[in-house]
Amino acid sequence: VLLAVLAASLLLWARLLPRRRAVLAAALAAAVAVAAVAAVEPLRERVVRKASQLRQGQINHVLTGRLDGWRAAWWMLRQHPLAGVGHGAYRAEFAGARLALSERGVRFYPRHKQPFFANGHSEVLESAASWGWPGVAAMAWAAALAAAAGRRALRRLRATPAGRVEAAVLEAASLGLAVLVATTFVFHLALVAYPALLLVAALFSLAREEGG
Repeated sequence: VLLAVLAASLLLWARLLPRRRAVLAAALAAAVAVAAVAAVEPLRERVVRKASQLRQGQINHVLTGRLDGWRAAWWMLRQHPLAGVGHGAYRAEFAGARLALSERGVRFYPRHKQPFFANGHSEVLESAASWGWPGVAAMAWAAALAAAAGRRALRRLRATPAGRVEAAVLEAASLGLAVLVATTFVFHLALVAYPALLLVAALFSLAREEGG
């Protein structure tokens, strides 16, 4: 989530500010972040711990075990390439995937309180595991349609000075959503799923107006 916010924020201010001001704003934000880490002890301890894990190559620890969910989803896709494990069956299939991967020497995150993952912590990978390669092709087709709609919508908004800010916000929000879809479970939670769907609907609505 923090990565999505950071990516979206950087793109937003890069679009809205002149390059020199954007660089100064980024430097100021970095300074504020460093100061916050230095001032808040729990935050400082977490950053130091994550940095140490990264230096040691403990990527799964840095990701707090999310790599377990991604590996299991990829294993399921390889085992069931055509039909997948079935819609909503990721949770039931995780135990078998974990056992199979453990037998191959894959080390799982040791600090999880539960031995299973309720979801794959990636909409893309979990959907691929659920639907197989035909589902992957369908997702790629849907993503291509959304990208084309986004380009048409941005072209329409940028045609007027007043629309440039709206275009920047729309582009930044789309990037943030893309990062979230790849790394977390956006559409499993209504609180974030509905705004995400509204964003996609806005892209298609603006694209249709541009086309008309």
